[in-house]
Amino acid sequence: VVFEVAISFGQTRVEVLKRQNLPNRADPSRSSSGPESHEYSDVPPSEAVIDARLRAIDRSHGRLEFAVDGTILDVNENYLNFTGYQRDELLGQHYQVLVTPEEIASADYVEFWRKLVDGEFQTRVVQRCAKDGSCRWIQSSFNPVFDDRGSIEKIFEYAIDVTSQRIATDEIRKLYAAVDQSSATILIADARGIIEYANQRFTEMTGYSRQEAVGSDLLFAESELLDERLKEVIWTKA
Repeated sequence: VVFEVAISFGQTRVEVLKRQNLPNRADPSRSSSGPESHEYSDVPPSEAVIDARLRAIDRSHGRLEFAVDGTILDVNENYLNFTGYQRDELLGQHYQVLVTPEEIASADYVEFWRKLVDGEFQTRVVQRCAKDGSCRWIQSSFNPVFDDRGSIEKIFEYAIDVTSQRIATDEIRKLYAAVDQSSATILIADARGIIEYANQRFTEMTGYSRQEAVGSDLLFAESELLDERLKEVIWTKA
C-alpha cells in the first residue's frame, strides 16, 4: 500500500510517498547506469530518501502534526518560531490553543474540521495565536495521512508565515478605500498618459465610468468635461 501526502503552496506542490513493504516491481531490463539514464522505477523511495525530503521541507516550512481529535503530537522549530511557544508547551495540547475564539465559534471552523476528519486535503490562509497574545497570519496546507486500513493516522500541517504580506495587503486596501472615497478628483496615469485608475469622485464629476476611463487617453484629453488642470496633469506625465 502506498500513501501520498501532498503539500501545496500556490503553484508549488510537493508529494511524499510512504512505503510499507512493497514488492520491487522495477523492470530488471531497464538500465540505470550512467548520468544519461532517465528511466524511472515505480517503486516508492526508500525511508532514507523520504526522511531527506521531509527534512528539506522542515528547513523552509513550519510543521505541526496532530491527531484526529486535535491533540498536538509534534512540532518543528519553524512553527515554534511563528508562535513563540516552547516545544513542551504545545505537545499534548489541543490544536485550539492556537486558534482565535472568533474562529473557533465560526461555522467555517466546524466545516474545516469536518473536512479534515473526512480525510480531505485543505490549504488556506489562517490566523493563529502566538504565546504573547499576538496573532500571526500563516499560509497552511493540512494533509491527512492514512494507515494501511484507510483510517486517518494523523494530520500534517505545513505552514509559512505571511504576516508581513498580509499587513502590506491590508494597508493597500485601506489606502485604496481612502483614495476612492476622497472628495478630490483623482486620476492615476502611467508615463505615456494612459489612465490606470480613476476614483469615484472622478466618475461623479465627469459622467464617465471607470471602465471608460481606464486604458484611455485622448478620450479625456479632448473632453470638454475636464478642466484645463486635469488635462495638464494627464499630458505632463506623458
